[in-house]
Formats: sequence, structure tokens, C-alpha cells
Amino acid sequence: MPDVARKPETRNPKPETRNPKPETRNNLCLSVFICGLISAMDKILLHGLVFYGRHGCHEAERELGQKFVVDIEASCDLSLACKTDKVADTVDYISILNATRDIIGGESALLLESLAQRIADFCFTDNRVLDVRVRIRKPHVAVPNALDYLGIEIFRQRENAHIVE
Repeated sequence: MPDVARKPETRNPKPETRNPKPETRNNLCLSVFICGLISAMDKILLHGLVFYGRHGCHEAERELGQKFVVDIEASCDLSLACKTDKVADTVDYISILNATRDIIGGESALLLESLAQRIADFCFTDNRVLDVRVRIRKPHVAVPNALDYLGIEIFRQRENAHIVE
């Protein structure tokens, strides 16, 4: 294929009259606000928590019980704790761990989704948590195919978070 000469790109001579599309401008403003608010998306991480519970759609799952593996990522601003080195200035991950153990080991649920929501709801009892991601895996599921696990993941944001545009 022969080389084709490219036309030089012309620029708008009045850049001040160029405005980005509204959705681009709004997304940019939102990104700047989020980055400024939560210090590069600081997170409290609890990965690979293993608990025994009696949950599932099948009666045998609820009677016999099984192992559940839980991962939690809670976004929050940890900058004060970084400066002060005080436990009171951070999100208490031990309380999240204990609540998760109580939820998985407690009242039976048919769906992993409802368990994950209970965990997310607990995380939001600390007003510093802005959003939370909860993964729950069932590694020992009676299905006809070989697999590592079945599971779900939910992501929730604080309902009363203020978005500045």
C-alpha cells in the first residue's frame, strides 16, 4: 500500500471557546472530588477470612453447613491514622472481622447476596467507610463440574455520600 501524505491537524484557534462535552466535564469533576476526598482510595482489606456457616438454597447445605471464604475491601480516608498512628483514627478491622464471623456463623440465609449485604451494612456503621466490596466464596459446592469455588461479589457506596460537580 503506498504511503499517503497526512494532512496536518488543525487546532481550534480559540481554545477558550472549546468546552468539553458535559458528561466528560462532570466525570472529570467527580474524579477530582473523589481523589481529593479519600486520599487515593485508601482501603481496609480483610482477605481470605474463613468461617463455617449454614447457608444455601438446599436444605442439606443449611443442615450440614460448609466453609465460606470472605474478602472485604472498605474504602476510607486513612490519612489521619497515617499521621497520628492512633488506633482511634482508623477503621476497626477487628470489629469488621468479628461481625463477619457472627454473620456467617449466625442466622441461616438462602443467598450469599443477603449475607454480603449484611456485612456491607455493618461496615457502614463506621461513618468513615465510603464504599465497601464484599466477596463470599463457597469452595466446597456439590455440583457436577470441577471448580475452585462458587461465589458472589457486591459493591456498595454510602447512600448519603455527597457528590460535588
